[in-house]
Amino acid sequence: MAAPGPIVIELGELDAVHAAYSYEGRGGQAVRRLKFNRSTSLAPFMASEIARIAGGLTYDFVCPVPIHLLRWCARGFNQAELLCAGFPAGERKDLLRRVRLTRPQVGLSAQDRRTNLLGAFQSQVSLNGKHVLVIDDVVTTGGTARECAKVLKSAGAVRVELVVFASQN
Repeated sequence: MAAPGPIVIELGELDAVHAAYSYEGRGGQAVRRLKFNRSTSLAPFMASEIARIAGGLTYDFVCPVPIHLLRWCARGFNQAELLCAGFPAGERKDLLRRVRLTRPQVGLSAQDRRTNLLGAFQSQVSLNGKHVLVIDDVVTTGGTARECAKVLKSAGAVRVELVVFASQN
């Protein structure tokens, strides 16, 4: 899979969104195989692509989008955590906690995606003056990422950017 230049999108509460690939074609295929077919052998390549995109950014911490414990038990892994493997351990932080089980975003309308995750995340850490990169596999409407950014900024983060493997926008 040849790497195009980063796709950059502005989204609401997020300060910026950076994607390695478009969700159309092989980028989306890799995301679907990782998440739904449990093809974790794809994760190292996907993680290296996310780290490549983040290499030109300035940040204090990298934070994977958390999944609820019940979803983790069903799937056996959090794909966003796997995609953080390209960052040094000192930069990766569990700054967010998933406190509410929500319906999967797949198949929901754009409006339902925006409201599905309200109140789903919490942060117990002080992020005063910090710049956080949120890592996820894909961004479609940005509902998950905006909710994460809202919580991180309420904890004091001054800048929150999203870095994903694929973007539908």
